[in-house]
Amino acid sequence: MVHPVIHKLEAIEPLTDAERDKIAGLIRDVSDVPRKTDIISDSESPEYVHLVLDGWAARYKILRDGSRRITAFLIPGDFCDLHITILDAMDHGIVALTDCRVAYIEQARIDEVTRSTPVLTRALWRATLVDEAVLRQWLVNGGRRNALEAVAHLLSELHLRMKRRAGRGRQAGAASHPGGACRCDGPDARPHQSHPSAPAQGWADRTRRRDTLRPPCTGAAPRMRFRLRLSA
Repeated sequence: MVHPVIHKLEAIEPLTDAERDKIAGLIRDVSDVPRKTDIISDSESPEYVHLVLDGWAARYKILRDGSRRITAFLIPGDFCDLHITILDAMDHGIVALTDCRVAYIEQARIDEVTRSTPVLTRALWRATLVDEAVLRQWLVNGGRRNALEAVAHLLSELHLRMKRRAGRGRQAGAASHPGGACRCDGPDARPHQSHPSAPAQGWADRTRRRDTLRPPCTGAAPRMRFRLRLSA
């Protein structure tokens, strides 16, 4: 089975078998992280690069009033931060939204891989640029898009990321359905919306009914079926 991180990088740069083996070789020290547990906490001194192997995680900041603001979702194949170990202390936390399996990778091993091949260096760097582009869209969601537009953008983002992460196989973190539909089984979505006024499942259902997720092109496209689980 090809790991989602390899599919993620191959969507950016074609990889040889040797380069795929180098990425797979990074995945050695693996731990299970229960849901609602920090993978790494705000202000903690980072020692490892974290790679999500299974489950959903999120970057977050705690505000002065005690509320939590999610700034990114992390799905299988996502590095939590490739350059995290150059920080003296974390400026945000990363929490497991579901039960997760996480690989802990020493920065020296990342450096060894990037020195060995310019293709992997370019792929990892471009993956970081993609993450930054997604963050910019989240900033636009929170500041200028209404709740309907923000939820539509979030669902489309997650669908595209999981589809590309799966390669030719099953979608990462998603279940396939007849007719090309995709069900996105994410974590409890209520506290994690990119727009402060977005009440999760209600807006997701309204978005689907309004055909907000219809792609702006002709031709057949997979249907998207989203289920945002709302737990107490």
